[in-house]
Parts: sequence; C-alpha cells; structure tokens
Amino acid sequence: MQTSSSNISQAHQELQRAYLLVGFGHLTEAIAACERAECLMPEEALPGTLKGAILTASGQLPAAMRQLQKVLRVHRDDLLATLYLAEACFLAGRHRRAWRLLDGLDPHVLNESPHGPLAAALRETWEQIPPDELPKPLEVNLDEEPQPAA
Repeated sequence: MQTSSSNISQAHQELQRAYLLVGFGHLTEAIAACERAECLMPEEALPGTLKGAILTASGQLPAAMRQLQKVLRVHRDDLLATLYLAEACFLAGRHRRAWRLLDGLDPHVLNESPHGPLAAALRETWEQIPPDELPKPLEVNLDEEPQPAA
C-alpha cells in the first residue's frame, strides 16, 4: 500500500505533536498522536516505536514490550524499536532478554546508525549497575494524568 504525501505530512505533524505533548507530560495524548500517525503511515515503524518509548518512559513496561514486539513483528530489523524493547525488558527485570537483544545487533549496522551511541550507552549503563540495585519503575497512571489547561 502506497502512502500519499498528504498522509505522510499529516503523520509527521502527529509525531511532532507527540514529542511536544511528551515534553509537557501529556502522555495519553502523545500516545493518541502516535496512534493517529500509525494509521496514516502503517508501513512505517517510527509511530509504533515512539508509542512504545512513551509507554516505557511512563513505566507501563508490559504494554511497552507488547507494543515494541508488535512493531518488530512487521519491521524485524528496526534498530530503534529493538533498542527500546531491550530497554523496556531491562527495566522490567528481564535482563537476559535485554542483553540478548542488545548482543544480537550487528556491530556494522550500529557503527553506521545514528542510534549506535544509544546502544553503547545502554551497554555501558547496564554493565555498571547491578540489576538488583535498580529501583522499581515509577508507573504513571495514564487515566489520571493532568489534562491541558483550556
């Protein structure tokens, strides 16, 4: 299915809206913007990956892992989705799975990707922090988050 340039433009606006809303702490609305972008560009990994990253940041780790696995079922080699899934797994206490994901990445791809430094930072952080010293994730109740002022 070919995506029209109008849909691509609208999807990019929704992704920009999602980034802006996250910055203001409006996570539910940011997730909704990602979902709208996903509908407009169903063949692209970024909208679903961003949604997964927002879920991870809000402590909704099981939902984040499901979302990122969904992205990777369609976009098997998407580096950013893989890195965010590894991070969600690590934060959820699934350390072996997180390391397998990170160790399974092609070093040549990492060297060429703008996401290579993120992978290196994750590796460095995980190597320095014993898993039993990680605090439990703070979970944001997305149903009770503050709404924007009118």
